[in-house]
Parts: sequence; structure tokens; C-alpha cells
Amino acid sequence: MDILINGERGLVETDEDVTLGQLIEYLRGELLKQRLIARTFAVDGKVLDHLDDSLDILGKSPKDFNTLDVTVASAEAVAHDLMTEFVSRVPMLSKDAVSITESLQSGDTKKGKEKLLTFIEQSLDVVKGLGSVSVLVHYNPADPKLSIHGALEALNGHLKSLSESIADNDYTTAGDILEFDIAPAIGDLQPMMKNLKSEVEKVVAGQGGSA
Repeated sequence: MDILINGERGLVETDEDVTLGQLIEYLRGELLKQRLIARTFAVDGKVLDHLDDSLDILGKSPKDFNTLDVTVASAEAVAHDLMTEFVSRVPMLSKDAVSITESLQSGDTKKGKEKLLTFIEQSLDVVKGLGSVSVLVHYNPADPKLSIHGALEALNGHLKSLSESIADNDYTTAGDILEFDIAPAIGDLQPMMKNLKSEVEKVVAGQGGSA
């Protein structure tokens, strides 16, 4: 199998004893050492939309294919793209929390549950992404009010409680958690997130430093 990194042949030799999934994980680790993030993986021209155990192709041998094309970007560029996305996405989560609460309060638990599951998935994605970005740029603001780590831990805890209430079919508690815990937590997160985005922009511009 030929391995291409941004269209150029990579200096990587494949071990015939590994699976395609193991090779991809190895490449991710090696790229990360160079502060590079793999954006996409394409096998024989077909982009792999998701990389989990449900994808049968990952269990096959690399020698069953001709090429693995990896698109990469600098970790700083990826962080910048994530922050640009989150700055517009997080306020929408706040609106979704209000909308879901209204659905639950009106007694429409079926519709509310569907929205809740999507909301939790999207919120956890944001928590994970913001945490990764803050570590990447060594975000440690002098003003503790702008520290994002505690806010992310609190939001993650509220999301866990929300998941538990859904599992128990306790939508009254779910609505309360959304209205009184999660919505305010998201609101508190937004100024910290904007400050983090500014820090990322400094790093991308090569200025460095911390807030």
C-alpha cells in the first residue's frame, strides 16, 4: 500500500501483520508528534466517513488496498477552525436547550427525547473539542474567570446527569437540568470561549503568549 500525505508519498512502511485500523492509529500518533492533525483518510479514493469498530474495512489488511491518502493540517490550523465553528455553534446549543425545555414542559416527551439525545451528543462534542484546543495552545489565562477547564468539567457533569435522567425516563428532572444547570453553564462558557479563540488566533499568527 502506498501512503500519501497531502498527495505526497509518505516515508512510512506498512507492516503486513497490522490491520488498516491499526495503521491509521499509528499514523495519527506519528503525525501528532509533528503537531499535525489528520483531517481525512481515503482508501483507494474513498473517504472514510467515520473511524470506529463498525467500519468493516478497518479490520482488513493494508495489502488488500493500493493507496491510503491522508489529508493533514497543522494542529494550530485545526484548532482555529474548531474555534470558529464553536463560536457560532455554542449559542445555538443554548437556544436548543430552551426549545427542548419547552417541548418537555408541554408534555411532548417523545419529541423532547429525540432532541435531547442529539443535544447531548453535540454538547459532548463541543466539550471535548474545547478541551483539546485549550491544551493545544496551553491556555492558562491570568483571570480565573476566563479559565475554561472548570466550566467544561461542570458542563460535562450536567450532561451526565441529563443522560441519567433520560435513562430513567425522568423528563421532569431532565427539563430542570436543562433550564437551571445546562443553559446557564453554556452562557458562562461563551466569554471564555471567545477569549480562547483570541488566544488561538495569536498562536496561528505566530505571536504566541497567553491571555
